[in-house]
Amino acid sequence: MKKMYLVMGFLFGMLTAKSQIVDTTVTFITACKIQSIKVKITDTAYSVKIGVKSLGDNLQSSSTLYVCFLDNLNRITNEFNYLLKGDEYANFDGSPTYLFNLFATKYSLVFVKP
Repeated sequence: MKKMYLVMGFLFGMLTAKSQIVDTTVTFITACKIQSIKVKITDTAYSVKIGVKSLGDNLQSSSTLYVCFLDNLNRITNEFNYLLKGDEYANFDGSPTYLFNLFATKYSLVFVKP
């Protein structure tokens, strides 16, 4: 009898449990507004921001960066890791401005004032 109550209680709990919503907005990175672009041919939304976050740095020759493009609701439209090395790493002054200018050159981005 105890097993039946335990099973019924478990099933009742599972049936009444609410699902969790995964928050896809990004608030932990340095972001900058860009002119609207499509970052992939299959995009349904235009990206209006680029964000950059450091994932790791060996403090000698390279740094791994997380880069993402976001739409106007801060949803990620495209993301990738970028390895900063060689002259790019040697010239890096530690400022987000350097990184944004680097990606602007690589991806033909135009920055807009908020």
